Amino acid sequence: MALVLIAACSDSSGGGRGDGGGFDSWNLSTGAGGDATVSSGGGFDDGEAGSGGSTGAPAPAVCGDGVVAGDEACDDGPANGPGQACRLDCTANVCGDGEQGPGEACDDGPANAPDGACSAACTVNPSACGTVEVAATIEKQPLDVILVVDNSSSMKAEIAGIQDNINDHFAAILSTAGIDYTMVVVSKYGNYKGGYNAPICIEAPLGEIPPGGCVNPPSHPGSTETFSHYSTMIGSDDAWCKILKTGIGVDDEFDQYGWMKWLRKDAHKAFIIVSDDHVGCTLSFIDGKWDGFADNQFDDYNLSYAERFDEHLRTLSPSKFGALTEERKYTVHSLIGLAASGNGEPYPPSAPFQLGKCSTAEEPGTGHQALSKLTGGLRFPVCDTNNYDKVFQALADSMIKGAKITCDFPVPPPPEGKTLDPSTIAVNYYPMGQQDAPESFSQVATATECAPGLFYLAGETIHLCPDTCAAVQQDFDAEIKVEFSCLPVTPG
Repeated sequence: MALVLIAACSDSSGGGRGDGGGFDSWNLSTGAGGDATVSSGGGFDDGEAGSGGSTGAPAPAVCGDGVVAGDEACDDGPANGPGQACRLDCTANVCGDGEQGPGEACDDGPANAPDGACSAACTVNPSACGTVEVAATIEKQPLDVILVVDNSSSMKAEIAGIQDNINDHFAAILSTAGIDYTMVVVSKYGNYKGGYNAPICIEAPLGEIPPGGCVNPPSHPGSTETFSHYSTMIGSDDAWCKILKTGIGVDDEFDQYGWMKWLRKDAHKAFIIVSDDHVGCTLSFIDGKWDGFADNQFDDYNLSYAERFDEHLRTLSPSKFGALTEERKYTVHSLIGLAASGNGEPYPPSAPFQLGKCSTAEEPGTGHQALSKLTGGLRFPVCDTNNYDKVFQALADSMIKGAKITCDFPVPPPPEGKTLDPSTIAVNYYPMGQQDAPESFSQVATATECAPGLFYLAGETIHLCPDTCAAVQQDFDAEIKVEFSCLPVTPG
């Protein structure tokens, strides 16, 4: 049995009240033997302050007292301050807030970035622009085309075919492909219908004469930025001799001194020799030595004369056609009297000599064939003038594909306000334009250290080493990108 006895006193002096000013409760219960026991159950707060009552709301936080309270993110007491882990206002100093704190090498706030002075981790970037890769400014090698046309009377239909197709099916294709080309015609100028021989006249847009103007051509062929005409009579068998004789000499009816002056040193030279006959001529040089050329049905004989012509031409102008100790800088394509191929395609350099001739030709031109084979040129039959559109298209396509990329290109500019670090430049070559398998070329200090897969800098120009260049130039679809970093800058 348990009884609860609650006693209350009305004595205002506090007699019988607990120290807290509330009522005391007593628990009366009987033990096992029936004896009653009384225990105090504690009081309750009556809302008045007393020694045993609540103190109310907590005291406000005080920044700088060393105790983290309230909205404080930190409080290191006297250690709070600029550059410390905890600021004077008890906010934490963290990376990215713009104030360098303990353990941070820098902090430029929102400017922290891979291409900034300070990284997102508040470390000083070794490069102020990160690692940049940009496409190199690559240009195709310029092209100088030398058209040498036989002016003999049997060539009138062929010259008409040239005049009808040279603009739309050759020059226009080169222009569309972005090839930087010029053309020099080495042949008698005039109207092929006007006499016994067959001169040639080239109209605009390639030439200067307006369309239709070659019916009654002006007295002079004129010239443009991309076209020049050196007027000299080319016989049925003396094209090789005339090429050498008129290159730097005067044999032009307009007293123009040599057609080679119109060629550019850095351009690849592509001859197109058009003739329905053979090679057979003699010439003399300033040193008094005589030489001559001829062809016949024997391969070795024809090749030996082609090699002698090659030696004379390159000795005459090594800067434009390549010194004998250097790579040849020209190709000879021939539109000549050989029989047509069975598939209608031109004969490649690897094809054997053709001793058969086409229907209207005088000879198969085995000497011209030898020169094309020696220099890597194509051979076409001259007789089928109705297909000259395809012939000149094939010539243009061949020259476009053979237009090697230049192996020197400028160092790309760094991002604005940054300074490129030359020591970090690397060249990435993407074969056939494939972006997933680049080959990286490394930098060496000078050209004397060159080897495959290397390049060097000269001023603001990147130069691929010769072996590197040769490998890249075989890839018509090659893509090259330059990778670099920038010099670091002082944060802030």
